[in-house]
Amino acid sequence: MFYSGCFSDEHLETTYQQALRFLERGRGHGIEGKKAAYRLLDQAAQSGHTDAMKLMAYAHLFGDRARWSIDEAKKIFEELAENGSPDAQLGLAFMHATGLGMPKSNQAKALVYYMFSALGGNPLAQMAMGYRYYAGIAVPQNCENALSYYEKAAQKVAEGFRFSTGLAIQRIRLTDEMEPSSTNTITVPMDQNLIEYYRFLAEKGDVSAQVRVFTPISLRLPF
Repeated sequence: MFYSGCFSDEHLETTYQQALRFLERGRGHGIEGKKAAYRLLDQAAQSGHTDAMKLMAYAHLFGDRARWSIDEAKKIFEELAENGSPDAQLGLAFMHATGLGMPKSNQAKALVYYMFSALGGNPLAQMAMGYRYYAGIAVPQNCENALSYYEKAAQKVAEGFRFSTGLAIQRIRLTDEMEPSSTNTITVPMDQNLIEYYRFLAEKGDVSAQVRVFTPISLRLPF
């Protein structure tokens, strides 16, 4: 990627934050507002702003208000992953797992990237690792390891949700979900609840949630 030295770090951060504000208020600004946001993100990314690069990489991967270019997404992911970005490692893991932009699917490489991303604290990678240990995908089936990864992901998401909204989280016993009763008001399937929850976070600009909405839940793609 070409980096321009014409902009100071402060200017790039200002540009990036302005883009996030456009995305956060996307509904009010409509399509043109989102396009403006990604133009600002692209400007910051071209000048080496790492967070903007991550957003643009995923935008290129899915064609979300940006030029659809899997090769460009892969290039940015690889560059960021070399510097230890868990979000970029997640992107490469997804591409290797599905074969998207690769000669063929490679579950071994996907596992490596998922593992490093999970170690870096990415909750989606932790969920992917949990599922792989649960289902025995490229690893020996191990429910204890699966539970460990799922717990880490749940803790990460719960902390982020609490700090970003300040709302209390209602605890529901599993038996209440399994056995309908007069006091049980949960009528929507859990899968749909998860989709709505990640959509909510995605609309607030959470990159990991945006990936979650567009990949394994909504598209039913394999990890």
